[in-house]
Amino acid sequence: DDSNRMAITEAANHWKIPPEEVSKRVKSMMAFSKDPAAGKSVPDPYYGGADGFEKVLDLLDDACSGLLESID
Repeated sequence: DDSNRMAITEAANHWKIPPEEVSKRVKSMMAFSKDPAAGKSVPDPYYGGADGFEKVLDLLDDACSGLLESID
């Protein structure tokens, strides 16, 4: 999440999009999580062994649900 957000922010700077506009529009995926204990970013599943991939899938499933609810 953090590295992707930084890449998007750098691209926006390149395209001369005002920083306040970027901060309003660019959100981390975990900002949509309904679980406050889930953390602020999606962890790299490669460091969590076999369970790491399952954990990331669960986190993203929850965050995607929250994202869809925010669109409705």
